[in-house]
Order: sequence, then structure tokens, then C-alpha cells
Amino acid sequence: MSPVPPLPDPTWAALPTRTSAPPGGSARAAAVARLQAWALEGGARLDGVALSVDAAGDGAVRAARAIAVGERLLAIPRALMVRDDELAATATGAIDLGPEVAGPRDALAVWLPLEARRPDSRWRAFLDVQPAAFADLPMFRGGDELAPLAGTAARRAAAAAHADVVDTYARLPVALRAQVSLADYAWGRAIVASRGFNAPDTLDDRVAFIPVADLFNHHPGQTRWQYDPLTAVWSVEARRAFAAGDEVHFDYGAKGNTALLVGYGFALPDNPATAVALALPGAPAITVTARFDDDARAALATARRRAAGLGPVDDDDDDAWRGVEVERAAMTMLAAAALTAHDRIAPPDDTPASDSWRRSCSVVRAGERAVLAATAAFARAAIAHLAAPTRAALVATADALAPTPHGPDALLRGYLRAAADALVVG
Repeated sequence: MSPVPPLPDPTWAALPTRTSAPPGGSARAAAVARLQAWALEGGARLDGVALSVDAAGDGAVRAARAIAVGERLLAIPRALMVRDDELAATATGAIDLGPEVAGPRDALAVWLPLEARRPDSRWRAFLDVQPAAFADLPMFRGGDELAPLAGTAARRAAAAAHADVVDTYARLPVALRAQVSLADYAWGRAIVASRGFNAPDTLDDRVAFIPVADLFNHHPGQTRWQYDPLTAVWSVEARRAFAAGDEVHFDYGAKGNTALLVGYGFALPDNPATAVALALPGAPAITVTARFDDDARAALATARRRAAGLGPVDDDDDDAWRGVEVERAAMTMLAAAALTAHDRIAPPDDTPASDSWRRSCSVVRAGERAVLAATAAFARAAIAHLAAPTRAALVATADALAPTPHGPDALLRGYLRAAADALVVG
């Protein structure tokens, strides 16, 4: 078997930042208070929650009293939202992106710095609470600052995001670039990425800002949102109970640490949604996770085809069982690739909490190493069960494994059951 080629470690120069300094804690607290007053005047409701800002200027939503499951916490009327296809009604007006650029995120990214200059903007209070800088987004880092992401899938994804911002800005009309600098546009894209929502009242690919809702920090499973088209109100309700003073989080969705770091500037320890791009000899990069999901099946299909000497995945039968020898070769290939990628990523370190960038990078590395280690362990364990496989033996082994949702046992359990279904012997 030919050696596994490493995926490249791209590098880039940090994108420029706007010159305005981030507000201190008291200034941001005053801005958040103005936002709350503006939103309430416009028909919003905060039920049992309060907006808070700490001394460093970091915002959060906290329970103002005990909250029960199912209680509505926040209601934002449609009229307070900013949608990419409705900018004509704003002080700035519609954005002409020209024929080369047509994405909803780009219209809002250009609109933000232009509207922020307008003292008469109806969304002045919303604009004033937006971060002045995004130091923990990888596109605003560069050169040696990228070293903590060496070998990671997050670094490759961050390079693509950085290139997209630069390339899209270069395709904006000259007249628009005369008004909006690259620093302005990058700032706008960062806000759209970290604070934009899929517009709740349309099936089209539209992006909306929902004032106040963007102040929630992320944690899965605590709240859920819904939109009532009859009342034109977007609301958030509790999925668990909260005591007074607890922080109330919003669920950004099942996002791995690559998506969280590139789009939001943070990462979660032990994130079950973490996914890693992996190179196999002579094949496009595959994606592996610590769960036996569609990504795992697709990765296995690619490994099987490479082990069988076939070309890229291109038909409905690509994940078919191809015999024990091919299966063993595919698992050997998968384990070797995962170990190679694992060893290219430095272990996590004890970064001080004050260095949020390096701390997030350390969390990313830990998560990716865990996924790759789980993939290698699963593949090697699978080989041991392929000596003389029968349906009964594979099912019995799968049933005996701990029912963990992710990790090597979860991968092996899902694989053994799928293999049992594919076998014609037993």
C-alpha cells in the first residue's frame, strides 16, 4: 500500500481589521441597554431573561427568575429583523453587488459598514452592539499565529473561508469598493457568519439579522426557536429548567469545532459533531467523525473502492460489501491514514484562559486527535472481527459493546451491524 499523502497546511496573511477600538465593559453594557429598550419599544418581549455584560464587555443572556421547561423566553417581531432582500427599506438602501457577486451574505456584509455610518439608521441600536473586531476568527490571524492549527482540518477550512472573503471582495464593483474597504467587508462577513440566521419566514436562501437573539451564546439542547407566520413573531422557548442567574444558551445547531472556530471564533471541548478531513492514497479527501453516520459510510465506501482498485465513488452501489479481503484492506488503509493524520497534530496544551485564540486552537486539536484516534481504533478492531465473519457473530459483538453515542465503540457497533446486514453467509 502506498504511503498516505498528508493534506496540505495552507497559510495566509491576516485580513485587515477596522480601526475602531472595541468598547469597554461599561460602554458595551450601555449599548446593550439601548438595544433592549429599542427592541421592547418595537414590540419585542423578554420573558424571564435579562441581557447582561461583564467587565470585559462580553454579553450573555441570563435567567432573571426560575424558568420552567416550555416557557417562552424571547419574542422578536418580524418588523425588527433585517433581511438581505429587504435592504431597500433601510437608510443605506438596496445594495448593487454587480453581476459577479449575488450571495445574500454578501449584501448584508456590505450593508453593515455602510449602515453603521448612518446616524439615522433605524437599526442604530442593533449596529452599536456588534463587536468591533473578531480577533479569534482565523481569517484575522496569519503567519506564525496559525501554528497552533498545524495539521488540522480546521486550518484548511479557515484557509478556504479567508480566500472566499478576499476573492469575493475583489469581485465587488469598483464603486462599491471605493466605499467599503476590505477591512469593512471582512468585518461584515464576520458578523453575518456569527450572527446571521436563516430567514425564518421564507423557503428561499435568505439571511436575516434577528436583534437581541444574536446575544445568546451557544450550547446545544437548552432552547429551541419557532416562527409563527400568523403573528409574524420569532420566539425562543426553554427546553430545560433554569434557576435565576443561570446563563441561557441558544442552540446554533450540530456544528463541529471546525465550523465553530471558522464561523464564530470558539471551540467546544468534547464536541461530538467534530469532523476531520482525511487523505487516502489516490483518493479525494474523506470526512470522518466519531459516529457511524453518513460521513462514516461515505469514508468506508471510498476506502473499499481504493482497496478494490476502483476509481472514485460514482454510483449507487459504491458502499457495497466487496468481500472479506477487500474489507480488511480498506480497514488497514483507514487506520493508517487516521494514525498519520493524528500524529501530524500537536497534542493539546495548558493554554491560559486569557489567551482565547490559543485555547480554542488547543480544543480543536484535542477534538480532531480524538476523532482520528477513534477512527484508527475502530478500524483495527474491525479487522479482528473479519477473520471468519458470520451474521450472528457480528450482531452479537455489536450488541455487547457499550451503547456510547460516539467514539470507537460507537463506530464499531454501527459498522458491525451494517456488515452483518451486508453478509450473505451466516
